[in-house]
Amino acid sequence: MKNRNYAADNEKSQWYRSDFNNPDSPYYKKELEVQDIIDSRLISYPLKRLDCCLMSRGGAFALITTEEWAKKHAPHNYVVIDGAGLSSCTIRAGDRIDFPGWNERYGKGYPDMTEFAACRRSGEVAYDMAGIEYKRAVKEIDVAEIHDAFSSSEVQIYKALHWCDKDNMQEFIREKRTFLDGDVPTNVGGGLMGYGHPVGATGLMSAIECMYHLNDTAPKKHLSSKTYVKDANTGLVNSHAGTGTSISNFILRRP
Repeated sequence: MKNRNYAADNEKSQWYRSDFNNPDSPYYKKELEVQDIIDSRLISYPLKRLDCCLMSRGGAFALITTEEWAKKHAPHNYVVIDGAGLSSCTIRAGDRIDFPGWNERYGKGYPDMTEFAACRRSGEVAYDMAGIEYKRAVKEIDVAEIHDAFSSSEVQIYKALHWCDKDNMQEFIREKRTFLDGDVPTNVGGGLMGYGHPVGATGLMSAIECMYHLNDTAPKKHLSSKTYVKDANTGLVNSHAGTGTSISNFILRRP
């Protein structure tokens, strides 16, 4: 619900073009409520149509260079990569439960199905590189773009990134702590739910969307300032490959 409603402020998003701005859609000019998600048709239990992103086609480009070059050639249009982590896991999700390698690192029984182990590991590597304490991450990150291919994935990522745990996960969501006015605004451009998911280009889309807030171009790129995280200094970008088989996390900062 959150991500699709934010996508309604972003004319580049597929949600805006195919549903929100389409007079033939039941969601035309509609601010979604939780019941709309529940009432959408079943895809694969318990996920409904509006729990799933739309697979799509597209391309993305980003220039990675030295800060000296960026200062000279794009002084007001770049961000700094302060942390980067990459980790992998088994292709089949069922093979991850109580996996020996993860047990050795995180304790017996890890992981269960409430998070992605590769996300936790790559997130910790990125946090360490950027000097972010795990338990303070939810307070130190100002804006985040994460891989919400399914609504369930977004929740699993919250837990893997140390924003919440199994005991307070429900409260974390119901208190809207990842909404625009919450502790860590997440996917305020719409995420994959809004943009769609052009596999291969999606991670760069997320990085660029995060950059819009760190260099204050979000109001120009979106339809208004409604989905702009003002004064953001630290951003997190999360991207997945496969079924959570290879997961990266990056920490971006305002220069």
